[in-house]
Amino acid sequence: AYVELNVPIGTGLNVKAGHLISLLNYESGDGGAVNDNFSQGYQWFFTGNGPSAGVQLGYNITEQIDIKARVSNGLYAGPIDNNNNKSYMAAIGYKPTDKLWFSLIGFTGRENAGSVSGGSLLAGYQVSDKIHLGTELDYFDFDTPGVGGSPLYSAGLWASYTFTEKVMLAVRGEFLSDRDGTGTAGLLGF
Repeated sequence: AYVELNVPIGTGLNVKAGHLISLLNYESGDGGAVNDNFSQGYQWFFTGNGPSAGVQLGYNITEQIDIKARVSNGLYAGPIDNNNNKSYMAAIGYKPTDKLWFSLIGFTGRENAGSVSGGSLLAGYQVSDKIHLGTELDYFDFDTPGVGGSPLYSAGLWASYTFTEKVMLAVRGEFLSDRDGTGTAGLLGF
C-alpha cells in the first residue's frame, strides 16, 4: 500500500510514499513493462529488488522525458525492513516515439553485509501490432568489507507475437554472470 499525490508544479510532480514496487526489471518493475511471459526469469529473481518502503518523486520534463528519484529502506529490504540503511535510486525515461521507450536506472545503498551499486537499461519496441521486443541490461557491484567488489552482469531479450486477442506467444532469453556467487548466493549454479 502506498499514497500517491500529484502536486500542481509545472507538468505535475508525482509523489509516492509507502510500500513501492521496484523500478528495476523489464518483466515486472515500475520502470519496465508488463510481463508477457507466464513466469519471471533469472533477471527478475536475481537482479531485481522486491517492494520496499520508501518515498519516490517523479516528474515529466516533456512528453518524451521523465525522471524518478527514490529513497527506500534498503534495496533488498522486502516487506520487513531488515537493516537500518537507505538505498537511493534514480531513473530517466525516454520515449522518442509511441513505439520505442528506454529507461536508464542507477542505484546505490548499504545492505547488512556491505553495499551494492550499479545500473540498468530497460527498453522496449513495438515492431508492429503483433510483434513486441524488449531488453534488460544490468550491472551490479556487491562490495563486501574484507572481500572487496564482486560484479554481477546480466542481459535479457524478450519477444512476443500476438496471434489473436486471446492467444500470444512470448519467449525470453537471459544471460547472467556472477563469478563469485555474491549476488546470487551461489543458487542454481551461478
